[in-house]
This record gives sequence, C-alpha cells and structure tokens, in this order.
Amino acid sequence: MHFISGLMTQRVPFIVTELGPDIDPFMLHIHAAVAEKERNRIAQRVTPLAGQTTRAIAKALNDRGIATPRGGRWQPPQVMRLLDRLGL
Repeated sequence: MHFISGLMTQRVPFIVTELGPDIDPFMLHIHAAVAEKERNRIAQRVTPLAGQTTRAIAKALNDRGIATPRGGRWQPPQVMRLLDRLGL
C-alpha cells in the first residue's frame, strides 16, 4: 500500500484491468489496502507451517478448507512459490 500511495503522490497514472482506466484514486487506495490486508492474512495462516515440507503444508491448507487464490486445491509447487514471495 505504501508503494501505491507513493506512486499516487507522484501522479503516476494507473490502469486497473478490473476497474478500468478511470479509477478513482480513493478506490485505488481502498483496493491496495484490502490487498495488503489479504497478504497479511495469508502470511498469518502460512507462517506456522513454515517448518514443514511443502507437501505437508499443501495438505494442511487443503484439510483446513483454505482454497488457492483461484479457488482450487493447494499443490506443493504453489506453496513453495508463496513461501518464497513471503520471504519464508
């Protein structure tokens, strides 16, 4: 969110595919805040699992009914990419 806010301050134009080219800056800020909150929620769910294998983490997420961002089931490679993005 801080990154997006900095770009907005510099008046960098944004085109958000889901919201169109004329997105209101306030709405862009809201979407950035929601995305940051979701990232933090994912990190909280995954962090306790960081000491396990990616196979065990995928199984735990699937057993808990936590779907992937696209609504599917977790696979070890997806878990590995997520852990890399979160720096875990």
